[in-house]
Amino acid sequence: GEAYFSPDMRQVVFQAIERPEGDAAPDEFYAMFVADFDLDEGGRISGLSNVRRLSPPGSANTCGWFHPADPHRVLFGSTITSPTESAPPGYQRGTGRYRWMFPPGMRIVEADLRTADGTAGSLKLLAGDGDAYVAEGSWSADGRELLYCSLKSGQGDLVVKNLDSGEE
Repeated sequence: GEAYFSPDMRQVVFQAIERPEGDAAPDEFYAMFVADFDLDEGGRISGLSNVRRLSPPGSANTCGWFHPADPHRVLFGSTITSPTESAPPGYQRGTGRYRWMFPPGMRIVEADLRTADGTAGSLKLLAGDGDAYVAEGSWSADGRELLYCSLKSGQGDLVVKNLDSGEE
């Protein structure tokens, strides 16, 4: 799924569905992960290591983004718990597996990479109240503002939130 480089080019944040061992069925929703890059002798990316899950099991996740100045912080959209079945996919590609929902429970959360353990308790809520899809966020260059998409009005509005004052 979507993948984004850290500002120092040492890590990547991405959404994926883990491939379970044996005959177990894969999760229905994308989880959020972060990983370190392995580099070859020429400094080119040759693989990933230290892959860590950031999102809680069963949650739907999207749109990860690294903080511009603090390499230990990432944000992403998460339902935190399992989305409701009443939230139909907003996008489906052909008859294949790819589909994307816009669940109203989607919020923007922050994970501290030093302490994130793939549980809801290790996430900090940045935006959204669970009443409307809120995702696709990024921090301003100084990290003091958050820009994101909200479907609260039904129109896909862009919202700027001052993280110091909480004002939108």
